[in-house]
Amino acid sequence: MSSLFGLITNKPADLALSLRGPSADHPNVKPAAAWGIGWYEGSRPRVAKQIHLAGGSLCDKSEFTPGASRLFLVHFEEKVSGGEKETDLCPFHYRHWLFSHTGELDREAFVHLLEPAHVQSLNGESGSEVFFHWIMQNIKKTRDLVPSLLDSLRDVSENKLSFLLSNGRWLFAYARGQKLYYHERRFPTSAGTFVIRVPNVDAVISSTILANESAILVSTDKLGDEAWEPVPDGHLLAVTPRLDVILIDLAENSPSPT
Repeated sequence: MSSLFGLITNKPADLALSLRGPSADHPNVKPAAAWGIGWYEGSRPRVAKQIHLAGGSLCDKSEFTPGASRLFLVHFEEKVSGGEKETDLCPFHYRHWLFSHTGELDREAFVHLLEPAHVQSLNGESGSEVFFHWIMQNIKKTRDLVPSLLDSLRDVSENKLSFLLSNGRWLFAYARGQKLYYHERRFPTSAGTFVIRVPNVDAVISSTILANESAILVSTDKLGDEAWEPVPDGHLLAVTPRLDVILIDLAENSPSPT
């Protein structure tokens, strides 16, 4: 099982990711077995990933602090068998794009649709990475995100999936058959440190800057006691660089059958 978290803020901010093992207060909460985080240095995407296996057992603790960025994508995998590779973990990057996904996808159904340049850009064996390149290939052809996504999603119309996508300036989120939520934090919010806990994994996401900055958060779970709104099923959530929120019904934009 995997979970997604995305954040876009009004100015570059710090973000710290901390994963801990079972504690006396939470003895039944297991640490995330793997995580990945994507962010931007200027216009260039950066990615860090880690699988938590040490001598056949989960690591007790892991902490990571990327550079300051206006946008972050975080992905958690709750269970891994030990045979996974970091190259197969989300997020993935291609040129100035970042992508993170959860849900089932048939890798072979898409890999044969990719042009040679995209096949050569694959780094692992993940169906998520292939689907990401399928979206990138469609964007390159149409130059318009909504028609590109309509083309990309047509062949997975029966699949339950959700994903986060960014070009470094905009944040996009989509869910079909799975829950996805968003929260608008408008300046000023609160004093002190921004801290949220991710359920099902003993993970903490924190920032010393974000407590007093505006930001839009997207997650597969409602995090904390703040007001979270569901992304309507089959809708694309688009967040502009100015943090305006736009909801697009992809089904409504689909061409009518002839």
